[in-house]
Amino acid sequence: MIKSKINEIPVPIFQVLKDRGIKELRSFQIEAIENGILEGKNFVISAPTASGKTLLAELACLKNVLDGKGKALYLVPLKALAQEFYENFKDWYGKTGVKIAISTGDLDSPDYYLSGYDWIIATTEKVDSLLRHGANWIRNISTVVVDELHLLGEPGRGATLEVLITKLSRILPDAQIICLSATISNADELASWMKSNLVQSDFRPIPLYEGIYENGQIHLYEKGAEKKVEKSRGEDSRPDLCIIKDTLSRKKQILVFLSSRRIAESMALRAAKPVSEFLNTEEKRSLLKLAREVTGVLEKPTEQCCRLGQCIERGVAFHHAGAVRKQLTLVEQGFRKGLIKMIACTPTLAFGVNLPSHTCLIRDLKRFNEEEGWTWISVMEFKQYGGRAGRPDYDDEGRALAIATKDGEYEEIVNRFIKGSIEKIYSQLFDEASLRTHLLSLVSDLFIRNFEQAMDFFGKTFFFSQFGRTEALEEKIKELLKLLEDWEFIQEKNKTYSATPLGKRVNELYLDPLDGWRLVTFLRESPSVPNKNEFTYLQLICNTGELSPPLRVSIKERDEIERKVSQFEEYLWEKEPPYWSNLYERFIRTFKTALVFYEWINEKTENTLHAQYKVPPGELYTKVLSGGWVLYAGEEIGKLLKLKDDIENLRCLRIRMHYGIKEELLDLVRLKEIGRVRARLLYNIGFKRARDLRNADIKDIAKILGPKIANKIKEQL
Repeated sequence: MIKSKINEIPVPIFQVLKDRGIKELRSFQIEAIENGILEGKNFVISAPTASGKTLLAELACLKNVLDGKGKALYLVPLKALAQEFYENFKDWYGKTGVKIAISTGDLDSPDYYLSGYDWIIATTEKVDSLLRHGANWIRNISTVVVDELHLLGEPGRGATLEVLITKLSRILPDAQIICLSATISNADELASWMKSNLVQSDFRPIPLYEGIYENGQIHLYEKGAEKKVEKSRGEDSRPDLCIIKDTLSRKKQILVFLSSRRIAESMALRAAKPVSEFLNTEEKRSLLKLAREVTGVLEKPTEQCCRLGQCIERGVAFHHAGAVRKQLTLVEQGFRKGLIKMIACTPTLAFGVNLPSHTCLIRDLKRFNEEEGWTWISVMEFKQYGGRAGRPDYDDEGRALAIATKDGEYEEIVNRFIKGSIEKIYSQLFDEASLRTHLLSLVSDLFIRNFEQAMDFFGKTFFFSQFGRTEALEEKIKELLKLLEDWEFIQEKNKTYSATPLGKRVNELYLDPLDGWRLVTFLRESPSVPNKNEFTYLQLICNTGELSPPLRVSIKERDEIERKVSQFEEYLWEKEPPYWSNLYERFIRTFKTALVFYEWINEKTENTLHAQYKVPPGELYTKVLSGGWVLYAGEEIGKLLKLKDDIENLRCLRIRMHYGIKEELLDLVRLKEIGRVRARLLYNIGFKRARDLRNADIKDIAKILGPKIANKIKEQL
């Protein structure tokens, strides 16, 4: 039985907790219940990873839905995290009759179907786009949960989260808002801004030791105090391999956080042989099967796919944005099952799916950026990575380890990361790109009609709560309102602002107004642009923020990329600046990005693009998705401007971008089960259009694609 606060938990919820094996509540959970979290009061809950803060939000959502108060909205930062929550919530709470949905996709849709669901899990950007499309069902929300509130301090996305919370607070004045955050030093500021109760806790169900490996010894600290020193059970000349061997000798798993994709892959390959020595026969057999599945995700595996497969066969994997999502999902599943013993990962893993491990090695404590060179990671990052250590039901403890190899490094790590204070969260709303984007949204969605209403809205933001009504903010808002007016996205009449049809559409398309202005400018001048072809459009979209940052150009490939600039010179929308200009580096990088797209739509394989341009499949697909979205946005803007030729060109290019095909295959790929590889096979044999397949004998199609696919194609015709 649940021993604490049992009388305050409704019977249906109590049964859910019982079914999940939860026998008692923790002290900070009791505190939240005593202070009214199940009675509709707002809360900011700041606690470590895996402490149980999410459970409190879940109980409040479930209770309010079951009590008929309205819908619950659960906001998360990433699609993968939304999927994980959706699957868990369906499993845990579906039996109560609550209808649960997920919404993370199309940013140009109001998703009216969600009106039929009780509990919606969605990304921040998706909900912001739903507001821009006037999704009326949002007004039926009674509970809003904001997960990862500390991401308010992240450039770009933090501003979107801040404005969204402010919007929802205005639209839903009676809704209960619960914000969940990692441990931060100014949680009280966030609670004050949200007019919420604050619950803070350093509780972890599994003790976490933060430690340092030095000269074969692991010094372990708990809450800043040194608790014990252990001799490493692993022996190797490399400290990172020593820690990996030490962890595996305890029959545990390890995550190794590294600063880049290249370093993560190198670490995985280096660890493969020593890790494989810890595998039994059955594990090797299962890993071989998993490796084949991972390698076979793409129709034609790239060298990276093969490297990942080779690593998995030996019980290790790398995890970064250069791999495709399905491969990463398989890696995560393999790790959860205990087959994969070690993952070498980039920082993105710490902010994605829940993948706890006994040991987390934060090997790279510094990261390179072009402006400052090598700089220390933040204390919050260190805590986020290390917070993954220690799995309830599996481990008695977790270890977050760093490595000291140089004189004075041990003391630096202790003082900076183990005993150091976590940084404060600061509003990112003053960023110009964020401000202009949200100003257009506020005018378009009728939140503000004049300057004073704009200042009143921003007076409700976290920025205002932290810094007050600054003269700099006032001047910036005036400047950006004038800019939006110059771009013809808003208009002023009798000191009242309203959005133009063009401004409304740019807002709905979730574009930075600067990108919208670039598209409008190009399309208006397009009829008079000489020598315009597909590369012209590709270069245009690569100069938008959606495709930022553009692909890097290495020293080795620079000469070849610059040679190709002259090859495409007559088709360039943005002409090549002088080599000595500060604009040149961005030009050559956006040109390379456009060139990769050009090769893609001319049916170069993922393997070829990776080998020639060093663009791994995961990054390629991400860029292709973003590029396709900007092409769609250009197509929609073209409709408003009534530019028939550009609309057709953009639509054709968008479909080609999606599939990675030449124009001649467009008619074939409209059939389900036919992608770029099958379409090319059919075309080369003589089936050039869908009607050729309609008239063909099914046996002839089956010889090429197999009977199962042949039947599916014939059913469509």
